[in-house]
Amino acid sequence: MKMKNKILIAIAVIAAAALAYYIWDLNVQRARYASDAVIKAEVQTAIDVTRIIHQNAKDAGQSVDEAKVIAADALRRLNYGDNDEGYFFVDTKEGVNIVLYGNTEVEGKNRYEDKIGGISYMKKIIDRAIAGGGYTDYFYPKKEGGDPLKKRAYSAYFESFEWVIGTGYYLEDIK
Repeated sequence: MKMKNKILIAIAVIAAAALAYYIWDLNVQRARYASDAVIKAEVQTAIDVTRIIHQNAKDAGQSVDEAKVIAADALRRLNYGDNDEGYFFVDTKEGVNIVLYGNTEVEGKNRYEDKIGGISYMKKIIDRAIAGGGYTDYFYPKKEGGDPLKKRAYSAYFESFEWVIGTGYYLEDIK
């Protein structure tokens, strides 16, 4: 085979590989965009539920602290997704965890300065929420335990309770 034909074949193989990678990457980006939209919408739902609980408590003459207990319990039990695998976390603006799927090792603890993979993940999550809501990439172990995995969360601020409410997904779970 002539050198020119070998070069043309090599260029064709490289072009085909580049096109395959581009299509794969486009699909991953599309799935990530869809996942981002889901977690943002779910956080908004959790904020709306919290707002309703707060208003109902006010209407019933209950204190803000009583409303917080009711809202925390509701959010602790609120799940989403095909298998209810999605859950919410709630932290104060100072970083004290209120809700993390009933994990008594975490709930009640201050996570503001906690670092995983060298990242002060809660500080970033809280800052983005207070700034108007936003996404944060960080590492966190799955509910079942194990090594921390790359995760992306959306968080927003519920000012009436001074709570940061968020949820996220693991990048490895994007299909």
